[in-house]
Amino acid sequence: MYRFLILVSLVGIAIATAPKPCCTPKQWEGVVETAGMNIDGKGKTAINSTFRVSIHTSYDYQNGRVRIDEDVYPIGGKKVRVTIIGDFKKAKKVYTVYNGKCTSLSTKSPMPEACVPKNATFYMGGTLGATLKYNSFAVSKKDGSLGAIINVSATGCIPIAELAFQKAKIQSKANTEYVAAWFKNITAGIKDSSVFDKPKECKSSKDLENVVVDFD
Repeated sequence: MYRFLILVSLVGIAIATAPKPCCTPKQWEGVVETAGMNIDGKGKTAINSTFRVSIHTSYDYQNGRVRIDEDVYPIGGKKVRVTIIGDFKKAKKVYTVYNGKCTSLSTKSPMPEACVPKNATFYMGGTLGATLKYNSFAVSKKDGSLGAIINVSATGCIPIAELAFQKAKIQSKANTEYVAAWFKNITAGIKDSSVFDKPKECKSSKDLENVVVDFD
């Protein structure tokens, strides 16, 4: 009887102290290295393609700004550079620069915050290397179309790594994407706020007609 009560007490303590989903710091910069695979179709007719993306990120939730410089390395293809700058407070614009051309979109939405989803469940904790303590969270949709394991530092909620998959239909064809991402060289704050300036390629660009980006 006493042994049973002790076990119940321990379970209660574990549940009460389980880490909860968190949000990253309000300002940080770093590099996100990602690798993934796309599977189009099913069975013998399925077509597999792999890719690698290096993402230089400047994240400023405090002032509603973000910059992403993506270097995409498709297997068997040439590197592609895409730059995205979002100003969600002042200009309320999202600029995309690709191949020397700019697309400017208006947005009425607030800037999405980089957080572990609120419905994520604490999965496990541990220590990377000798000292870095981390927490892992799992999140998925009931229909099995999306799932992810997200790792963040136990102190400060610094992003560390993420594994995710997503299933969808594109032009009536099944599509599954698997992505692994790891974060490196993360530093607090923004070194140079000019990274959020309107790109020179966008000085004369006009918004696409009747297009509004919604991030809600």
